Amino acid sequence: MLNPTKGFSLLEALVALAITSIALTGLGSLQIEANKSATDAGGKSQGIWILEDLANRMRFNNTAIASYDTAANPINCGNAPKVCASYNTGVARLTADPTCTTAELAAFDLWELQCGVGAAVPGSLTTRGSSVDFMPNPQLSVTVIGQQVTATVSWESTTERQDANGNRIYASNSPVTTVTRRASATSVFVP
Repeated sequence: MLNPTKGFSLLEALVALAITSIALTGLGSLQIEANKSATDAGGKSQGIWILEDLANRMRFNNTAIASYDTAANPINCGNAPKVCASYNTGVARLTADPTCTTAELAAFDLWELQCGVGAAVPGSLTTRGSSVDFMPNPQLSVTVIGQQVTATVSWESTTERQDANGNRIYASNSPVTTVTRRASATSVFVP
């Protein structure tokens, strides 16, 4: 007489392992996309803070509104303007030059918002001193027409990409077939 076997056969165990592997791969992909979405949401928050900060600075320096106009071009971080506002780098306190004009203050405001102040805390590998430190490749541009200001901050989006034809793609195994999409936030206001 034959005894029926108890337990799982090797084939059943392999099928269960395959199903579990597929499920875990899906969960891993879901976690990666959730992290990308959280990064983009953080970029949007930082971008809005930059725009609010710019509006407040322009309200304070309202006699030099035209000096904030970048002709819709991003700010160049290569040449730091005259320091017109005191700040701490994490190592030393930099004091504002008391001879700054309102136009120089506008140039410093734009540079500080786009480029940050370069803070560095001794013993720290990474120091984030401003909103732009949390955004991938941010760019700030400002257009002033009369008293109306249009300010745009953009950054590299991690979730949505486009192919060479401009079609939106949300997932791709090949970074060569996609181009980076820039997300942006724009504010139109009268300071």
